[in-house]
Amino acid sequence: MQEIIEKQPNFLAHYISPFHLPILAIGAAMASVLTWASHATFTTLPFDFDFTIYDKQLHVIAYFGLTGVIILALKKPLTHKVKWQIAKAIFFFGLLEECTQHFVGRSANILDLLADVVGITLALIVICALRKYIIKS
Repeated sequence: MQEIIEKQPNFLAHYISPFHLPILAIGAAMASVLTWASHATFTTLPFDFDFTIYDKQLHVIAYFGLTGVIILALKKPLTHKVKWQIAKAIFFFGLLEECTQHFVGRSANILDLLADVVGITLALIVICALRKYIIKS
């Protein structure tokens, strides 16, 4: 049994180098901001945009950014299994965010969760393609 455990690579050591830790820290900060924003009870954003942006677009942008930062923080080529694990983890983070909004007087919205999935999917497609292109050149 000990031999099996020793042969399996440690996920963190296998995928994250010290160079990637600042990128991962940015991802953690983004997750914290997302948690704060999803539980804040303001009716308008605390900052002013010069252009109109809608709630669902903010979800797509936020989850695209969070997924993209996590993908960029990993050093090894990403297998489909790792991409799927990233997508599932971020999806469940979004689901948890939606479910816990009830406790602060807000309500969960399935369309918000769908927008999260769109952001996650777009990031997996775009950032992984960019990563592959950058690594080849």
